[in-house]
This record gives sequence, structure tokens and C-alpha cells, in this order.
Amino acid sequence: MSQAHHASGPGRRWPQGATVAMGGSNGSEGPAEQSVHDWVYHSLRHAILYNQISPGAWLRQKDISVQFNVSRTPVREAFRTLDQEGLVELVPNYGARVTELTVEEFEEIYALRMGIEGLAARLTAEMLQPEQLFPLRQTLNNLAQLTQTLNLRDYLQTEWQFRMQCYQVTERQRLLKRVLFLREHSERYIYLAYSTETRVAESFDFHDRLLERIAANDGAQAEQILQDALQWTLRNAKPIVAKMLSGQQPNDRSDSFSSFDLPASDYS
Repeated sequence: MSQAHHASGPGRRWPQGATVAMGGSNGSEGPAEQSVHDWVYHSLRHAILYNQISPGAWLRQKDISVQFNVSRTPVREAFRTLDQEGLVELVPNYGARVTELTVEEFEEIYALRMGIEGLAARLTAEMLQPEQLFPLRQTLNNLAQLTQTLNLRDYLQTEWQFRMQCYQVTERQRLLKRVLFLREHSERYIYLAYSTETRVAESFDFHDRLLERIAANDGAQAEQILQDALQWTLRNAKPIVAKMLSGQQPNDRSDSFSSFDLPASDYS
């Protein structure tokens, strides 16, 4: 990526040189089942949620259009959708900037998750049928093995796989979409916090007890254990997030995003 040129103020030209590298694709087209807007939107969304594009980075319509080989219209539409989701902010006469991480947002996301995932855990326990228990135990066993490794990403991915397997018992698609939406938005904070400090054994204990209560069809206790687990994460991760964010310096408008790798078929 070439160096960005500094500019003088709002309304000035975009910084030069920011590009987006599309791993596994030349960026010339997205999957046939996706609209161009959806392709650009999901690619940028994934990169923002997983911190492949840094908080505070400016997004350039021109560079993204060239990299995806599309006109600026779907790029502008993607920016608007990301703005509605709170992942970027649109600045008149200037462009789109990836929103900064804040402790306040972290708290708000987890408060919402405690409510909606608590409901999902309770419904799972109340609705579980005996034949649905075995695959849940298999995934929990896989999670137990990962507590012995140092691969945090694999642990967190399998932990989430286990929880979603549980919630899918409810067959409530609207509920599952809302659970997923909040989880995705917490990703920006989860990896930031747990890249420096982990308590994997304690985390696993919550999930072990959760499955025990689900297997017993004990909805009230399943809900409480799930909420306790999220509260535990918030309590332990919040000071880490606060400490890291306190060291962030606001990016001025000459900053632009780094390249990120994302296969065209990989969507959130």
C-alpha cells in the first residue's frame, strides 16, 4: 500500500493509496446469488467486525470501487448500510469513517446479549428433546479439548458454535438473527480483550453447567447460568478494554484503512 497524502481539512480530497486485497478472489465479481451492494457491504462489514479494518480508519469510495471493480453507487449504498448499523459514520463532503470502540458500547452490547441470550438459553432448555442432546455433548467435548491448547481463536469459535447449536433448538429464526447480530458486534471487543488475558477454564465451566441444566430441561437455571457467563465476561474484559482504549490516539483524517484479506464467498 502506498503512503497516504495529508490533506488540509473537511471537504478535502481523500488520502491517496488505500487498497483492499480480496483473498481468494480478484475482486472482479461476487457470488451470483449476491447483489453487488450485498457483496461490498458484507465484505467491508466482516473486515470491520474482525478488526481487519481498524477503528477510526477512513474508507475511500474510489479505492474500494477500483478494488471490487464496481461503480461508486454500490459502494455508497454499502456505506449507508454500514452507517445505519453503526459501524461507520458518514461525514458530509468527506466520506465514511469506521466508528471507534468505546467502553460504553461494550457495556451496552453485553446488556442486550444478557437479555436476549438468556431468553434463548431458557427456551432451549424447555424445548430440548432427548435425541438433540448427543450433538451438543459432542461439541462440548471438542470445546473441552481446546481448553488445553493455546489457540484462543479456535476456542472462541467452538464456544460460539456450541451456543448457537443450543439456541437452534428453539427454531426461532428472528431470535437467532438477533442473537447473531449482537454476537458479531461484540467480536470487535472480544478479540481485543482476550488477546492479552484469558480465563478459558472458567469460561468452559459455565458452558459445562449450561448443558447440564439444558439436559435437565431446567429453563430458569439455564437462563441464569448464561447471564452469569456474559456478566463474567463483561466484568473481566471491561478493564482490559478500557486500558487498551485509553492508549488509542484519535486518527486524523489523513488516516486510511490497511488492506484486508477476505474471500468473496466468506460472509458474516
